[in-house]
Amino acid sequence: MAQVITGARGKVVVNGQVVGFVGGVDVDIENTLADVDVLGQIERADLAEVGHKCNFTINYFKAVPPSTPTTKGAPHGAAAGVVFPLSAAGLGIDSSSANTAKEGVKAGDINLMRSQVYFDVEIQDDLQGGNNVFVMQNCKLEGGTGRLEARGIWQGTWKFQAQKGFGL
Repeated sequence: MAQVITGARGKVVVNGQVVGFVGGVDVDIENTLADVDVLGQIERADLAEVGHKCNFTINYFKAVPPSTPTTKGAPHGAAAGVVFPLSAAGLGIDSSSANTAKEGVKAGDINLMRSQVYFDVEIQDDLQGGNNVFVMQNCKLEGGTGRLEARGIWQGTWKFQAQKGFGL
């Protein structure tokens, strides 16, 4: 008899806060190696580690916070200063948003994008007691996309770069 498992298994944790359920994670780790040659020797003497890069994309599902009615034509969302708790700006990982504008800096100013904060991301297996599947340290948000499904579920894709990645 076959066992069928449905639904999301993993969850995304950013700086210790559960953001949503993972629909898919794509990780690219590149450990750059350099040849160590020895004079008079044809084969390489060693391979020296000289670099480590980690890029990853998370396709996730999250609950959409209840919306509040707005007056037609009035600013809403980020333009009105509303922080959506599970958004990148609400989590503090997107400092280019109007929600995190500093005094004297206009929302959308390129200077906000230049001073993004570092954060950690964990991908956990929800069925195995929340064990970490993959961990990224010192990450920065590169961008992303999002859409609202007909069922009222927000789906998004976040692109990141990290200084360190573990668990491949």
